[in-house]
Amino acid sequence: MRNEVKYNGKTYTDDSGAANKLLSASVFVSDSFTADTLAADTMSMKVQDLDSEVRVLTYDGYPIVDSDGYLLVAPKISKTLDKFYKYGDEITLRHDGTLIGGRFRIEEIERIAASQYSIKAVSDIGLLLSEDHYGGLYNGVPVSEVLKEIIGGIFEYTLDPIFGSYLVYGLLRKKPRRINLRNLLFAMGGQIRKDENGKPIICAMPDPIPYSIVADHIYTGGSVTNGKPATGIDLTEHNFAATENDVTVTLFDGVASAVEMVTPKGEALTGVLIVFQEPVHDLVVSNSEILESDVNYAVISGSPAAVLTGKQYTHTTRIVSRRLPGNGKPNVIPSSACELVNVLNAELVADRLMAYYGAAKKISADIVLTNQKTGDAVTFTDPFGDPAGGYIGDMSLTISATVKARATVISGFAPTGSGNYYTNVIAVTEDGTVTIPAEAKDRAQIVLIGGGFGGGLGNPGEDAPDNGFSTALSTAGAGGLPGIPGAGGKIFVRTIEVRPGDVFEVKIGKGGKGATTSAAAEEGGATTFGDYTSSDGYSSDVGYANIITGEVVGILGEEGISGGRGNDNTATGETITFKGVEYKPGSNAGTVSLSGYYATGGYGGGAAAGANGNN
Repeated sequence: MRNEVKYNGKTYTDDSGAANKLLSASVFVSDSFTADTLAADTMSMKVQDLDSEVRVLTYDGYPIVDSDGYLLVAPKISKTLDKFYKYGDEITLRHDGTLIGGRFRIEEIERIAASQYSIKAVSDIGLLLSEDHYGGLYNGVPVSEVLKEIIGGIFEYTLDPIFGSYLVYGLLRKKPRRINLRNLLFAMGGQIRKDENGKPIICAMPDPIPYSIVADHIYTGGSVTNGKPATGIDLTEHNFAATENDVTVTLFDGVASAVEMVTPKGEALTGVLIVFQEPVHDLVVSNSEILESDVNYAVISGSPAAVLTGKQYTHTTRIVSRRLPGNGKPNVIPSSACELVNVLNAELVADRLMAYYGAAKKISADIVLTNQKTGDAVTFTDPFGDPAGGYIGDMSLTISATVKARATVISGFAPTGSGNYYTNVIAVTEDGTVTIPAEAKDRAQIVLIGGGFGGGLGNPGEDAPDNGFSTALSTAGAGGLPGIPGAGGKIFVRTIEVRPGDVFEVKIGKGGKGATTSAAAEEGGATTFGDYTSSDGYSSDVGYANIITGEVVGILGEEGISGGRGNDNTATGETITFKGVEYKPGSNAGTVSLSGYYATGGYGGGAAAGANGNN
C-alpha cells in the first residue's frame, strides 16, 4: 500500500485487492509570500466504495427470483459516502505514511457510478469563504485576538508567539472571513504553514537556510520564465480618526421589522441588523434602541419609524513608494485595498511587495516529492542545467507509486521583516532638542505641524432700533455672527534615515493672530526639525491623527459662537457659554432725576465669547 485516504472511519487504498479503492488523486498546494492573495489548497480524487454496491441474493450458488421472475437483491447500505457525508469533514491523504498536502475538508461528493465517487476537498482556509466576518476598527489589538475573532473556532491552528505579540491598527470591513484573514496576514507579514499533522501554523515568514533537491529527484522538462519585474511599488497607507468635524449621515430611516437572530458578537436576540458602507462612530437612534453595534454595523430593536444616524470616520491616505534603480521601462505596482496598512507597518509592507514583485523569474520543474513544502527555500539545477534557487510558491501533485510535483519556484526573492516597523512615538510640544533613542531602527517618520492660521473677523452686533423717546418700545439688537475659523497649521511628513544618538534641534511654530478691523488674519509660525520645516507641507481640514495615541492635531479651528443680545427694558440680555466659561451682558445705568425731570440711562451691551458686555 503506497497511497491511503482516510475519511470518517473508512480507508481507501490503491492496493489491487482493496474493497474500498483509491482510483486517482491530485493535490494543489500554494503559498502567498506577501498574502496579497490567500488561496485555499485543493484535493480531488476518485474512489470505489463497494459498501454501496447492490448485491444479488443467492441460494446454493444460484440467484433467487420472485414469482414474477425478477431477481431479488439486497443493497448493502451501511456506510455509503452519499449517506453520511458532511461538508467540512476532515479527510487525509498519505503516501507511504507521510501526510500529503496537510489536512483537507470535504467540499463536495458526486456519485459518478454505482460504486464510484468523485470527492473534492479544500484546506482549512477554504472553510472561511462561506461566512462573513464583521470586522472593526482596531487600535493596538494583539494579532492573537484579531485572529481568533476572524477564524471564529472554525478550525484549530497554532500561532507563533512572536507573531502573536504584534499589535493591529486599522480597519477591517465586513467581508468573508478568508478575505479578512488575508488582509491581516498581508499587513503583518504573516504566513500559513502546516505541522506534521496538517494543522495550520500562523507565523512570520522565516529566512531559512535553503536545502538542495538532488538531481535524481528532478524530472526532465520544465520552463524558466523571465517575466515583467516591477520597477516600483506605490502602497497606500490608511488612517481613520474620529473628530468633532466628522460628517453626520443617516444610516437607517424607516420601519425596523425585528426578527430573531444571532448577532455578529454571538448574542441571540430579536432585532434588525444594519450594515454600513463606511465605518461610523457616535451612533444615535430615535424611536428605537441600539442593542449591539460596532463601526461596521448596528443591531436595533423593532420600531415603526426608526432613524439611525452616525458620524463617518475621517479617512486619510498617504502613498509609500519604492523604486528599483535601472533603465528599464517603468512597471509600478499599486496596492491600496488593505486598510490595515498604516504608518506603523507601511515601510515593511512596501519592502515585502518590492522584494516579491521585483523578482519576476519563475522556474517550473517536475520533482519527486519527499519532504518539500510550499514556502521552503531550495537550491537545485533548473531544467536547462543551470544552478537555481528560490522559494517554492506552489506545487501541483499527481499521486501514483511516487508523488510527482510540478513545482513553481520564485527565484531572486528574499523575505523581509514582519510586524510593525514603528512601535514608539515621541511627541514634542516645546522648543528644544530631540535625541533618537536606542530603540529606533534605521528610519524614523517625522510629522511637523506648524502653528494654526488666525481666525477670520466676526460680524458686529446689530444696533438697537431707534424708538424715539418711548422707552416702553425699546429692544436690544442681536449679537453678531462669529468669524470663519482659522485653518490648521501646515503639516509636513517625511521618512528620514536616523541612527540612535542623532540629535535634532526643534522649534515649535506659534499660532497666527486672528483678523481685526485693521489687519487680516496671520499664518502660524513654522515648526522645524533640524533642516526640515512644516512650511514645505500643507494645511488639511482633517489634520493628522496619531495612530498610537488617537490624538488628532492640525485640524481646522473650532467654530466660534454668536455674540449675546444686550439688555432691554423687558428682559435681561443673553448669557453665553464658551469653553465652559459664562459671559454676561453689561449692567443697565438705571433712572436718574433732576429738577423733577426723569431720564432712563442706557442698557448693558451684549456679551461675546471671551468678554462680558459693556455697561
